[in-house]
Amino acid sequence: MVVNRGDAEREAPLALVIDDDPTMRLMLQATLRRIGLRSVTVADALSALQAFDRLQPDLVLLDIGLPDIDGFEACRRLRARPRGHDTPVLVLTGHDDAASVERAFESGATDFIAKPINWEILAHRVRYILRSAHAFTEVARSHERLAAAQRVAGIGSWEWSVGADRLECSAQALRIMGLPEYSPSADFDAFFAPWPLPQRRRLRASLEQAAAADEAIELEQVLDGAEGEAPPRVLQLRGQVREHDGVRVIHGTVQDITERRAAEARIRHLAYHDSLTGLPNRAWLHERIEWALARAQRLQRTVAVLLLDLDNFKRVNDTLGHSMGDRLLCAVSQRLKALLRRSDALARVPAASDAMQLTRLGGDEFCIVADDVPDEASVHQLANRVLGAFAEPFSFDDQLAVLGSSIGVALYPRDGSDAETLMKAADVAMYHAKGEGRNRYSFHSAVMNNRSAELFRMEPALRQALERDEFVLHYQPIVDMDSGAPVGLEALLRWQHPEHGLLLPGRFIQLAEETDLIVRIGEWVLRHACAQGAAWAAQSLAAPPVSVNVSGAQFRRASLVPLLAEVLAATGIDPAQLKLEITESVLMRDVELAQRNLTLVRQMGVRLSIDDFGTGYSSLAYLRDFPVDELKLDRSFVVGIAGDARNAAIASAVIALGRELKLSVVAEGIEQSAQATQLRCLGCPKAQGFFFHEPMPAAEVEVLLRRRQQQAPPQQPLTLDPSVAP
Repeated sequence: MVVNRGDAEREAPLALVIDDDPTMRLMLQATLRRIGLRSVTVADALSALQAFDRLQPDLVLLDIGLPDIDGFEACRRLRARPRGHDTPVLVLTGHDDAASVERAFESGATDFIAKPINWEILAHRVRYILRSAHAFTEVARSHERLAAAQRVAGIGSWEWSVGADRLECSAQALRIMGLPEYSPSADFDAFFAPWPLPQRRRLRASLEQAAAADEAIELEQVLDGAEGEAPPRVLQLRGQVREHDGVRVIHGTVQDITERRAAEARIRHLAYHDSLTGLPNRAWLHERIEWALARAQRLQRTVAVLLLDLDNFKRVNDTLGHSMGDRLLCAVSQRLKALLRRSDALARVPAASDAMQLTRLGGDEFCIVADDVPDEASVHQLANRVLGAFAEPFSFDDQLAVLGSSIGVALYPRDGSDAETLMKAADVAMYHAKGEGRNRYSFHSAVMNNRSAELFRMEPALRQALERDEFVLHYQPIVDMDSGAPVGLEALLRWQHPEHGLLLPGRFIQLAEETDLIVRIGEWVLRHACAQGAAWAAQSLAAPPVSVNVSGAQFRRASLVPLLAEVLAATGIDPAQLKLEITESVLMRDVELAQRNLTLVRQMGVRLSIDDFGTGYSSLAYLRDFPVDELKLDRSFVVGIAGDARNAAIASAVIALGRELKLSVVAEGIEQSAQATQLRCLGCPKAQGFFFHEPMPAAEVEVLLRRRQQQAPPQQPLTLDPSVAP
């Protein structure tokens, strides 16, 4: 028990003695002193009132026969003073008749004692009055503390006697219920009058059932405000049954939880919605898909999940800043929401707001869930409409941002039966769309899934391949079309996998690009190809220049030029014996960077070749300004050149262009005699392909070079299996 030090050290109670008889005052003081009380005496009522206001005594002993005002009137005036209502007043009277006693109590006396006074009885009576007064004070304080606590907590208490239909409640309960605070007692209907009648009847039935079963009860009720008034309030009612004098009583609380429910709603909104765009987020999406799947399973319907990733968003974000990037994401969400609201957004899928839902998963990823899809053609229509939403540029503060979108599509039940599987399938399809050139959509297929699983299993091994030195280089000769002599060697990467044997780049290059391992692998290729070229030169072999492919990620690195200088110095290769092959699309992605890097590389004496020419963003103006030495005609124009006049025309134009710009031209992917003959007739100076040589290890290249050096070249080009691909 905690004892308040101030209470423990408090002075003895103070009594105010009011009597006009000096002897009586002295005797009263002596008796009070004997029982441990302090006292102050006055002889008249007016002095008593002043002393009461000044001293705030714990007890008043009041003689009825006073010289100025009679004691009954003095008692009434005392009761009207501050704290006068709570201070006990013991009336001393020489009259013990019933009328005097009744008049004393009517004037506000706590008790009375008749004269002549029995001093022992007086002592006991004073002790009893003080104890009772203290108990009443503590009860009052307890009630006040409870009322204050209820006000602070916003909780009111009530107690309903079920059989008697008598309900008592606290002032706070009345305030919460919207009732006048001066009616602490009422019946059930009066207390719950603000509740609609149907809810009130159900509540009474519930409380009566709880009382009969001795069960606790908890429920909530929404009370609608009058028109034009505050929004609806939410009240929470709790009750517990107890037995009191054989009567079933429900003691309960009522609390206004409107703000709590509003806060919970805000928290739920934040948990399930994106703070930037206001769209539902990934957590909401998972639940939404599961709900849609359960419904689709029950109704035998199809659900489509479309995963969108914005193309080139990072470039726009880096160029215009993250603030503008956020505005762009909001603009994208608004445009997509407008698309889904349109009645013709998907002709054969209901366009109601709950039929197609848009969410933002984070970053520049969005997702659309379409319910009740009748067929796959409808989803094709939706995907095309979504792509069309990006046809117009986004405009901000006189800035134009051009975006595309790569979309992956998964269907229930074909591609999965749960949210996680469908999202994974859509993600695989989306990356396939990116790999196919971006700004397009792809439907998920089992082939994609197998490929994705293979890449996932392969990633740890690919990371270890560099440390374990499992990569090797093969070299495919580039030949002179007239003599067949090797005039170049393209370094082609192979992976000597410990379990799967020799793997071609098609099995792992995509994974290397997605994980940024392509930069480290590209450096490895550059170092080993230069070292091999230097080794052939040291053996006095007349090796032609070695070509090394440079990936887009490697070309955009600021470290490319310093790395090249360091490799040239470390390996000792003649820079003229090295040629870098860079695709046209990589060069055109950032023309200024391309011009700067190409110029620096060319100044080192290294030769430059544009790979896959004709498939990218061709521009004769940039081609004129780039310091390149060679164009490589893409194999897609070579495959059907013998029977396709359009391919032949493109090949002829590229060859003529190279001739006019004094650039060498190499035709890639020649596998048939007819292709070689056609290209020779068109004047193509150089060629590469299986028809002439397959990629070969360095040791076989040495054999080939020595034979050429000994003036004993093969009588005819190697005959190769056309089913093998580099």
